[in-house]
Amino acid sequence: MQIQIQAAHFDDQGTSRQSIEQRVRFALRRLQHQISQARIRLTDINGPRGGVDKECQLTLKQAGPGSVVIKTQGQTYANALDAALQRASQALLRSLQRRRNHPRQRPNHDQTTTEET
Repeated sequence: MQIQIQAAHFDDQGTSRQSIEQRVRFALRRLQHQISQARIRLTDINGPRGGVDKECQLTLKQAGPGSVVIKTQGQTYANALDAALQRASQALLRSLQRRRNHPRQRPNHDQTTTEET
């Protein structure tokens, strides 16, 4: 799984590029074979004023068709990232479950119709 991180700056609560990558790999370790790329974008919505304004946008491109995009907010970047990872793993599991429960329907050309005369 390829991981890309976009952030202008980090807060001082232990959030670095290395720790973000470790969190992503740990949280998605069971589903890593389903994900080809993870893109994390961290932004501070209203600048240094404080409040619940750290935003994390997590985009996961699946190995097959489709992608999952999750956007969360938190008090810190770590909180926002953790919430996004939790929601993303749930969304991926639901997606996998749907694929397993609804296999692709193939037309059955072997059926013959009988006509009554």
